[in-house]
This record gives sequence, C-alpha cells and structure tokens, in this order.
Amino acid sequence: MTARDEDIERALGILEARVLQEPGLPTERAAARHVFFADVLAPDALAERRFREWFLLERPSEAWQTPPVQELAHAVVEEGLLEADAVAMLVNSFCGVFEVTSVVEGQGAWLRDLLSGGEHPLVDQEGSFALAVDDVLIGRLFVLGPTANRLSRAAALYRDAKVRKALERDLEAARARRRGVMRLSQRELEAMFWSPTPAAAIDSAVERARTWLSASGIDDDSIAEVFAELASTPIDEKRWVFGSQDVLGDTLEHLAFDTDVDLEPARRLLLAAWIELTATPAPVAPPPEPELPTAAEERDVRSALAAFDRGRSEGRDLEKLFAELERDLGLEDDDDPAGDVAPDFPGVVGAVVEEFLWETEREHGPDVARALAPIRKLSDYGQGIGVFENLGARDLLTFATVWLPERGELDGPDEARAALAALRAFCAWANERQGVELVESFRVSLDALDQSLPRIADANRFVELRPNATGTLFEVKELGDGGACVFADAHAGLRREVLRRELAARLAVGDRVRAVVESGKLAILRCYPPECAAVLERE
Repeated sequence: MTARDEDIERALGILEARVLQEPGLPTERAAARHVFFADVLAPDALAERRFREWFLLERPSEAWQTPPVQELAHAVVEEGLLEADAVAMLVNSFCGVFEVTSVVEGQGAWLRDLLSGGEHPLVDQEGSFALAVDDVLIGRLFVLGPTANRLSRAAALYRDAKVRKALERDLEAARARRRGVMRLSQRELEAMFWSPTPAAAIDSAVERARTWLSASGIDDDSIAEVFAELASTPIDEKRWVFGSQDVLGDTLEHLAFDTDVDLEPARRLLLAAWIELTATPAPVAPPPEPELPTAAEERDVRSALAAFDRGRSEGRDLEKLFAELERDLGLEDDDDPAGDVAPDFPGVVGAVVEEFLWETEREHGPDVARALAPIRKLSDYGQGIGVFENLGARDLLTFATVWLPERGELDGPDEARAALAALRAFCAWANERQGVELVESFRVSLDALDQSLPRIADANRFVELRPNATGTLFEVKELGDGGACVFADAHAGLRREVLRRELAARLAVGDRVRAVVESGKLAILRCYPPECAAVLERE
C-alpha cells in the first residue's frame, strides 16, 4: 500500500476516536498524557502527535495490558472504520534511530536502524529532497509493505556528526553486552531528544539516566541510591535476560510501586547506566600467599603416589588406579548426586526464543523477525520448563496440536501457517546454534500439521464458546452429507450427529473434538488435528 502523511493522520484520528469510546480510556489517556509531558509546559503540535502515536500504538493500556491498536484491530475493521492494510500499517510501526545511507531524490531513501542494524527503504517523494547521507532521523516508521515505509511527520532530523557518533558508540557498547533486539520506546525517545535537557547531548549513560529520572519526578537522593546499588552489583555476562531476579529488576519493582515512571524507558536507560557503572574494573586485591603443605600432608601425597606406581607396575587397571589416586589426594567430585544436574531456570524457553528472534533480525532483517514472532507463543507454553534441553518432540507436539487450539491462539488458517513456519524455523535454529535436536524427531508430525492445523484453526471459528465447560474427547470416524458425522469416544461407543455445515465441512476423519452432550445433542467446544492422538490418548 501507499500512504501520505494525511492518510496516516486520518487513520490515527479514527483509531483514537474509537479507543476513547471504551470505558475508562479517556481518563487513562489524560493520565498518560501527564506522564508523557511531565517536564513540558506547552507541547507543540508535533509533540502532541508523538504522544498520540505512543498512546495508541505502543503503550500497554491499563484496561487490556496491550496497546489499544492491538486490542481493537479486528473491531475497527469489522465496524468498517479502517481498512485492514491501514490497521496493519499502524500495528507494525516501530520507533527507532535511523541513519540515512542513500538518497534517491524524488523517490525516497534507505535508512539503517542504529538499534538493530536493519535496512529499511523509505518512500517519500517530497521529503527525499530534504535528506542527505549521514543524516540521523529519530521517530516512528510506519510499515506500508515489505519494500515501503513512511516516517512519521513528527520525527526529528539531526545533521550533527557529534550526536551521530555518540549514539553509535553508546549503542554499540550496549549491544556488545546484552542479547535481544534493542528497541527504544516513543516515551524514551521523547525524554532523550525532546526534553528540556536532551539526553542525546550527554555522552554518559549514567547522566542520561539521571536526567530522565529527574525529569520523571525522582528526587536526587533516590537517584543516588539507585546508582549506588547498580554500581555495587557486577553484571552477570552469562544472563540472557536483564531486569528479572537481579538488581535491575529490584530497582524497577521499586519504581513501579513507589513512582509513576514509565518502566520501559527506565529499564533501558538503567541497563545502559548499569553497564557503564560496572565497566570500570574494580581494584584487584593481591593474591593470597600460597599455603605450604604440612609435613603430614607431604607424607600423604608421597604415599598416594607410591601406591599408584606400585599398582601400575603390577599391571592393574589404570582407570581404577587414577580413581584411587584422586580419592587419596582429595581430588574426587563431591558425593552429592545432584551436583551434575543442571539447575532449573523457569522461563529459559522464552529467553532462547528471544535470542532466536534477535539473531534473526540481526542476520535477516526486521521483516523476517516479525514474520517469525508467533514463536513467542512457545515462550508462554514453556514457562515451566527450567532446562532448555528438556524441551522435546512431545512438548512441541502438545504445543502445536493441543495448546494452540485449546487456548484460541489461532484466529484462522493464516495464523496457523505462520505459527508452524515460526516453529519450524526455531527448531532448525536450535539444532544449528544451540545443539538441541528438535527438527528430526518432530519432522513427520510437523509436515502433517502443515495440512491439518490450518484446517482445524478454521474449524474452531465455528465451535461453541463455553469457558467453564470441560467435556469429553471424541474422534471423528465418518463424515457424510449435510453435516452428518459419526463420533467415537474413548470406549469406542459410536454416536451419530448432525453438525453445523460450516463446522462439519472443515473436519476430517481422524480429528478429535472436545464436546459436551446436552439434551441428547453433541455441542462441540474445541477441535484438534489427528496428530494430537499421540499426546492426548497415550497410555
């Protein structure tokens, strides 16, 4: 699709009017505006536009815990307020700091995302005449399609080489010390570039965080305590996720309960400050003087070595001799059998999923990463798995054939195909990069699901929604004309039913359904593909 600035403005206006019809959202908007403009007395029209983008497209609503555009995407299309491609343009937009790498006057430009390294084509015939190579653009990019993007008219342009180099240096240092896709929120950009003291003009990550916290209403003593706590805690370089069960997480929890600051920019700014605070090596203490062995210890060592030599000359088994030598010298492992067991880290599947998406965006670009984002559903499924290597073919089969349909995670065939494509790519990546073999043991089922799961996702659009009903599992045995079906339960008892034609047309022999019997009729609550039998009916 193509879009002019006025088209984007119109879409935002329609979405905002629809959002403000929801109970409580006008009040929530007023409170959000106060946070966004906490240190601005008289915001101009462009600042108001940036707030509108943040509130509608990015900020999780207190009512829904997701941004309004995601919550109402289907509604505004079904109500005829916006076309689907206009909603997709809003949903897929994202904020960033972009460097102009080339310009074609009268057509557009190519932008490099300084956060992710991705390249994005910019379509803007008029704006192209005002751009030059090495310009830095800060703001929101609206995705019009795979090869077309449009920059928000509220974005800013910097032609200052010092600003660009300072940004590149800080972002590169942060990337080298963390995993995951780096993104800056609209609120964070506002604090960095449009506040009375733009953080972009400050080289120090600590000072940028201090400026933002102060602008957010945090007093100097509290800010000093935050930095002192961060400075005294080394960063664990092996962690995949920062801000959970660490000093940064404790700080964010304190801010969440005791202040009104926006936690997303707080997390990013404080993480950069934490990296900077702990980057200076602490004074190295001189090594302790080695303790000299006592006479008794020397005799024990000589005795152990003599016993080893005797055994070797007698031709005894070397493996046993080495084991005895380690025992005599006190070098053997602890007897605790749990010592060799990998510790459990609930949420590790989600961490690996985020690493996969980060590497995908870095190597193949943000469009590919967005296409594979449905794999995040596996993060929710695998929250209780504490060791990634424990994720096996049975888990993946349960996830794809039962968990996704049961939770209503697939709105239709397209979402099912996207989820399977993401799962296949993730399995291949885990095999190649993590050494965890998932694809081969799951390949046959995955190939079959390419055909069955989209059909099941379509069928589940016509089932009865009864959240508190459990039901019984039935297998589809026969399908006839006019919605006629034959089902079998676990005891091989057969029953004939006439279903809604829309539902029956999407079922196949071998499918499973969860249903309840009411007034002698079968009410279908949920459908599953035939491949679910391996996990639902296993003895």
